[in-house]
Amino acid sequence: MAEACELDVRELSVTDASMMAELYRGNPQYFEHTGEQPTEALARRDLADLPDGFDPEKKRMYGFFRGGRLVALIDLLFGYPDDSCAYIGLFMVAREEQGRGIGSAIVTRVLGRLRRDGFHRVRLAYIEANSQSRGFWEHCGFKATGDAGTFNGGRIIAAQKELKMTIDDLTFDDRGLIPAVVQQYDTGEVLMVAWMNAESLRLTQETGTTWFWSRSRQELWNKGATSGNMQQVKEVLADCDADTLLVKVDSPGPACHTGNRTCFFQHLGSAE
Repeated sequence: MAEACELDVRELSVTDASMMAELYRGNPQYFEHTGEQPTEALARRDLADLPDGFDPEKKRMYGFFRGGRLVALIDLLFGYPDDSCAYIGLFMVAREEQGRGIGSAIVTRVLGRLRRDGFHRVRLAYIEANSQSRGFWEHCGFKATGDAGTFNGGRIIAAQKELKMTIDDLTFDDRGLIPAVVQQYDTGEVLMVAWMNAESLRLTQETGTTWFWSRSRQELWNKGATSGNMQQVKEVLADCDADTLLVKVDSPGPACHTGNRTCFFQHLGSAE
């Protein structure tokens, strides 16, 4: 993934058709299945190709460069076939870069950006007989959803991946911590604010009860383990910057160490 992050990225245009064709020619297996010729004319067509009625402003072809050399490209349709979905029309990695994890790292990077931009899933299609393509997309977590027709006599398989945030997508501070606002799931009442690290968040997901990191004691703690007022987790959400969590729980008893239902019970007076 580190290598993928070091690549330069920019949008491709017709002036890049020659570089695109060179990358195409390094992937003969792909074109054996499509029956097309890896030419500049094909590159120009790919840059312009759109589904019927689709807004061309929502299509982007991005190139990934190392030292000015095109090493990968991806064709993206934003909001196709619906507003919550993005579509990968084409993804290709230079032959000399294959087998090093660059392709899957780029896809991971792109999917993360799409998720942050609000897309819920990503779709694509591949020719069933192309085992290399099928294996790659399965490795990236895409699951076949059905037959999408034929191309050059070959069966096309549609595939999709749901975009879900993981712990690795979160932004922890320099101490490895992230603030967590705890809220009663059915009333919206804010109960408390505490700190989590990656391990306490994993324990929260695994056990279904809230775990936090105590900054004063420098240890993990399971909320309610001593008092019996354990919080049952209903949902964990991250904010738009992925640096704050909202933990929705069912809290049967007081959330505050003072015995109050919520830690937020002290009224702040207005400024004189």
